Amino acid sequence: MISFRPSEDETAFFKVARKLAEEQIRPQAKEMEDSKQVSSDLIHEMKDLGFYHLNYLKVWRG
Repeated sequence: MISFRPSEDETAFFKVARKLAEEQIRPQAKEMEDSKQVSSDLIHEMKDLGFYHLNYLKVWRG
């Protein structure tokens, strides 16, 4: 039977992504949008967490 419930790994990934968004991205979003740049600290944080390898981040960085 197919389960649509997220696995433990998927749930953990979601929690880390949500924390990053709430604590790092959201407070800087307006500034980054206005400057059309993502802070290098945020990029390094995303790399450390493994998010940098997601396709949309490569496009987002330009």
